[in-house]
Amino acid sequence: MALGLKEEEEYTAVTGAFQQALRLLEGPAPIPEGLQPPLEKYAQNLRALSTTYPWHALAEAASFAALSADYTRGACNEVLEKGEAFGGAWPQGAYAPEVRLYMARCLRQQGRFGEYAQLLKALIQQYPLAPAGLKARVAAGLLHSELHNPTVGD
Repeated sequence: MALGLKEEEEYTAVTGAFQQALRLLEGPAPIPEGLQPPLEKYAQNLRALSTTYPWHALAEAASFAALSADYTRGACNEVLEKGEAFGGAWPQGAYAPEVRLYMARCLRQQGRFGEYAQLLKALIQQYPLAPAGLKARVAAGLLHSELHNPTVGD
C-alpha cells in the first residue's frame, strides 16, 4: 500500500523527530554540565512522540528511551506507572523484558519485596535465556540469600 504525498511527508517528519529525540538522549558527544536539559524533558518529548504516533516503527524505542530516562533519574513511581502502560502497548515488544526489569528494581527500591519477587519469578519463567531473565535469576538468588542468610555482627 503506497502512502500519499501528505502521509509520506508526515511519516518522514515524524521519523526525523523520533531520531532527533533519541540522538539527544543517547548522543555520543557529552553535553557540558550547565547546558544539559533535564532527562525529564527528554522523557516527556519521547513519550509525546510515541503517544501521538504509536503506529510508527520507532514508537516502542522512543517509549523505552523515555522510561530509561525516568529510571536513570530515579523516578520509580513513573517507571512503575509508565512500565504498565508500556506492557499494555507492546506486551511482546523487544524492550518488554528490560522494562519489566526496571520495574522490578523500582519495586525493590521501594521495599515492595513481595511484588519484587513475583516480578522476578515471572521474568525468569517468561524469558529464561534472555538477558533480563538471567539478570532476574541473579537478583532472585541475591534476594533469597539476603532473606535466609542475614548479615552477622551488625
